[in-house]
Amino acid sequence: MLLGMHGAGLTHALFLRSTSALIELFPSYWSAGEHFAAIASWRQLIYLRWVNNDLTLERPDGQSTVVPPSVVTALVRNAVRRLCPSSSPIVSDDSPPQRTSPPRR
Repeated sequence: MLLGMHGAGLTHALFLRSTSALIELFPSYWSAGEHFAAIASWRQLIYLRWVNNDLTLERPDGQSTVVPPSVVTALVRNAVRRLCPSSSPIVSDDSPPQRTSPPRR
């Protein structure tokens, strides 16, 4: 599983196994592109995305975003649920993240 803010580091998804997940985080000051969603689709990865819509989570410098731990937890649990449908109850008690991709086919 690879989780990170939108940026060049997410190109490491090219080296993930097809049984992996890519989770992309977007600050409100960047427009959400489809670059990493396309890589995830091409590599047959689970792809999840969170786009910040709460300006109070943006730092005054305009170059950093606070991602609430609850968001990260929900995204990771959602990815684990999709990667391991019969996994333990530890991953079944959280609401889904604010925005996700359609189910993998």
